[in-house]
Amino acid sequence: MYKKTHNPKDNILLSSQQIRHNQHGLDKILHQVEMKYVTYELQT
Repeated sequence: MYKKTHNPKDNILLSSQQIRHNQHGLDKILHQVEMKYVTYELQT
């Protein structure tokens, strides 16, 4: 559930922070996948 605030700007700020947080999580996952792929390529 999203917490509604009286100021709509606060909602926009909150959502943009969440998007940035999600993007950071995706970057970490992508980095892990890339590392696995690189090590796999080196082994074969």
